[in-house]
Amino acid sequence: MRDTPWCSATNALDCDEDRLVATSIRQQLRAGSAPRDAEFDQLLCVAHRKLSANFWTPVEVALVVARWFEASRASSVLDIGAGIGKFCAIGAVATSATYFGIERREVLAESAVSLAEKLGVGDRVRVLVGELGVVAAPRTDAIYCFNPFGEHLFSDGEVLDESIVRSVARYRHDAALVTQMLRDADVGAVFCTYNGFGGKIPRCYELLRCRTDFSCPLRLWRKTRLHRGEPELPEEEFAELELLDSWNDVCSIEAHR
Repeated sequence: MRDTPWCSATNALDCDEDRLVATSIRQQLRAGSAPRDAEFDQLLCVAHRKLSANFWTPVEVALVVARWFEASRASSVLDIGAGIGKFCAIGAVATSATYFGIERREVLAESAVSLAEKLGVGDRVRVLVGELGVVAAPRTDAIYCFNPFGEHLFSDGEVLDESIVRSVARYRHDAALVTQMLRDADVGAVFCTYNGFGGKIPRCYELLRCRTDFSCPLRLWRKTRLHRGEPELPEEEFAELELLDSWNDVCSIEAHR
């Protein structure tokens, strides 16, 4: 792994309108309310606004995850595939945690730092430029993934741009790196996925929360013990087993009342 190349802010607020939007968004998030994505995305450049619906975490989802992490007492969060930093910025505004992002595209990493500065949380959002497994990721209390490697499986017309080499092999490789990070995480660490991450979950994790009322499944996992080398399970399969176990427990309790 090479030295950590943290991205620096390139510009502050661009105009008075940005300041007004940023102030409104900060107030809403700190009050526990989710502003509309169209309102939040006014802080992005036009090109990045057009990508928002497909590539950046929705505001409501980001706020829910930030609160879940806060309830889990996570003081540091890593977003793998941070993009323009929408999730990190929202989490940092809504809570007191420090957010780190990993982003392979430098232009997006620069936008992420700029967005955090606009929202007044530049001191608690740091973005690492590079590929997972090549640069050294910080060790954090929580990890977040919004299908960060899915672009490797997209068709040419669906990708963000053509700046990366896409392959199924790389998709599996990157997902396996996340699984290894989960194995190595401290007991008590939490992991949240929105639309999955394409990999397997170690059996030392338990499913804490699951929401299916968003466009994609949102799941929160917690590491309950040290990894013992047992085989991992694909996230979807593991989640189904966890939910089935929970349902069986409820049925058992009801039967003995």
